[in-house]
Amino acid sequence: MKNLIISFLTYMLFIAPIFSQYNTSGGLLTINTPSSPQDNSIGALGPETIAPDGRPINYYAISSQYSSSSGNQCWRNIKFFKGEGILIATSSNYSHDHLGKTKIIFDPNNGKVVYALYQERYSTTGSPAIFQTFVKRFELNTSNNTIMQSSRFHVFNFQRSADFVIAPNGDLLVGSPMNDGAVHIKAIRYANGSFTHLNTFITSQPGEAYSNSLQGHTWWLSMDMKGNTIAIAHNKGTYNNRSIKLKTGTYIAPTVPNTGALPLIHEYNFNGQSLHHSNALYQSLGLRPNGDILYLMNEANNTNWKLVKVDPTDYSTSVITNGSGSAHLAVSENNMAFLAKVTSGTFTLEKFNDHDIHEHTYTLAWQIDNGIKHLTVRDCKILSCGREQDYTQYHELYECSDCNEATATTQAEFTNQEYNTIVDPTFYGPQEVAVYCKWSDVTIDASASTCENSVRLSICEIDLSTWTTSPDMFNGVICTNCTAAHDIKPVDYVYPSAGYNFPSKYYLATITTGPGGNPVYKLFKFDICERPRTSKLETFSERSKPSTPIYPNPTSGVVNVQFEDIKSASTIQVFNSLGQMILQKEVKGQVTTEVDLGKYNSGIYTIQIVTGNEKRIEKVIKQ
Repeated sequence: MKNLIISFLTYMLFIAPIFSQYNTSGGLLTINTPSSPQDNSIGALGPETIAPDGRPINYYAISSQYSSSSGNQCWRNIKFFKGEGILIATSSNYSHDHLGKTKIIFDPNNGKVVYALYQERYSTTGSPAIFQTFVKRFELNTSNNTIMQSSRFHVFNFQRSADFVIAPNGDLLVGSPMNDGAVHIKAIRYANGSFTHLNTFITSQPGEAYSNSLQGHTWWLSMDMKGNTIAIAHNKGTYNNRSIKLKTGTYIAPTVPNTGALPLIHEYNFNGQSLHHSNALYQSLGLRPNGDILYLMNEANNTNWKLVKVDPTDYSTSVITNGSGSAHLAVSENNMAFLAKVTSGTFTLEKFNDHDIHEHTYTLAWQIDNGIKHLTVRDCKILSCGREQDYTQYHELYECSDCNEATATTQAEFTNQEYNTIVDPTFYGPQEVAVYCKWSDVTIDASASTCENSVRLSICEIDLSTWTTSPDMFNGVICTNCTAAHDIKPVDYVYPSAGYNFPSKYYLATITTGPGGNPVYKLFKFDICERPRTSKLETFSERSKPSTPIYPNPTSGVVNVQFEDIKSASTIQVFNSLGQMILQKEVKGQVTTEVDLGKYNSGIYTIQIVTGNEKRIEKVIKQ
């Protein structure tokens, strides 16, 4: 209860996400029709580029893997979309094998170019099958909405896992464990219409990866890159005696072939662990720009996983969260970590800030919450790809305009034009109370500014002297799949009993945006309205009194309070947004007095003037 009160006293700003489902019909976008349980889709979010009309735009891309109903034929293609979920172009099929891994990434310097890493079976005989790893370039031609493909470039020729990242200069760094257990990173550059192999960097020596060839899928490797810093992690040892080798390095781009370097910064060895890889499309490693390394791991043969952070300052490790089943990690450019994980049989999406604090849980559409196959994030956009139980592929795009902040900048507000706002004593000190004439006047604006899909409202009576609440008069979701909840009228949900509008009753409204969102609390009451109030500064005595001008408002420091009655003594009190009195002064015989807010933070302050049995308040904005 105390924490709830603290939240109320601080008028806590909250992460109030607006959930967005993008396509032309307003629902989830279907990528492909039902086919095979091995078919999946992988997404990528592009940097800002210029649209044909000259406006800035962010494209995103989906690589789809699909097969015929018989399973005898299979294909992959690339689709480009506008940020609103509008399909722009579809490539011709670039692969005819769906069993190997696929990953796509946008060129960091060109928002119309996507690179794909993919694997195809070199031989279908023997066990395990041998795969070849290729890269290919796709460029969106916005003049005719077509996709141009490069020739494929052969990188590796093993059945082991492969991964790649793209350096700030556009070089592709493709990694894979070799048959001898070494891990090679190849630097590849696309220029003048073709790929060039620049150099090969050996980051792990022979014998440092899994040695049992029959467990080829456990030679798992995962990579991430922020700036010129790269993180590489792979499983090490034997299947029954496993560990994780994790390294960071700085990429020095070659000027010509056989130059450049990838000097290592540090390496870690975690015994008794293996990288979590419940699905071949999942990312197990994330690198924060601040240097933190996050990785998903399993212990021994246990299917339970942990999300672990490695602190680069002292190389210590800590567990952020844990779970069981499938999980997928994505780390943004602003140090936020997003985790798609299975909870009670369905996927949820969780956000952790740069201090590893869980800030929000996002709900996923029911079509894909049982089968998230890929997750990617760029800036404040989150793209999730998944499929229904009939294997129909879908994707969802979240637009999170304020995910850069630890807290959002929007809070629920009362629109209070009918009557006034007062400051009343409570068990926890003076608090603002909105005053109305009747229930139909009460209006709440719970507009949000990030990613979520529901707004919950609850209203109950409250005793301010003891801060105890009565049973809820209403508690339920009032807005689903909404971008905002404007002009909420509680009277549409609450059916008060007779006598509800007596002055002795106070009410507490609680507005929560999205599951896991922080609630915002508002107090209100009803009083006998003799007349509508029009001035921002209100008189609360029975006799009329001239208003007290306060200027300038907004102010950068000093505000002037002007009095017309200079004979009576007045007390000026200033309260901050926490309801704490920060300043008090006595005034008598002065036409004007100064109130200096210069040393206080920017924000909204309440100035209360008490003269005898009269009390007046004014809101002042400190810039």
